[in-house]
Amino acid sequence: MEIAAEDIAKAILEITGEALLKGDFDAFAAVFHVPQHMATIIGRIYMETHEDMRRAFDAMHRCFQETGVTELRREVTDARYISNIRIESTHVGETRTADGKIEGPYPVFSTIEKIDGTWKVTGGEYVMKADSMQTHALSKADTSARDALN
Repeated sequence: MEIAAEDIAKAILEITGEALLKGDFDAFAAVFHVPQHMATIIGRIYMETHEDMRRAFDAMHRCFQETGVTELRREVTDARYISNIRIESTHVGETRTADGKIEGPYPVFSTIEKIDGTWKVTGGEYVMKADSMQTHALSKADTSARDALN
């Protein structure tokens, strides 16, 4: 029996959300494939290595800690199999603190592929405001951020 595309997308959101809040990079990285291209309102992001991913993960986790984010609300609005090893999914997300909403809602389109028997995010398009903390953190995954460190 085939697992519903929506269930796979939801499971990945649960894993990544918990990992971001707890600072568990290994759990997060286990469901993301590199290299991959992502897009935000400020441009394309080319993430080639786990080190690139780690910069963005650390920046996002730090932002969440500094702003008091306690919850990531993300709801899958559509998910469907494109093939037996590829899912396209859309979800709406927002961040919350104990006092209420911080950012969002914002839509995200994700491509999820089965690689070596494991479902992994292989690309995403994030429709967040250009000045959002999450857009800034995602930009840290770009190879240009790595090049700026050298």
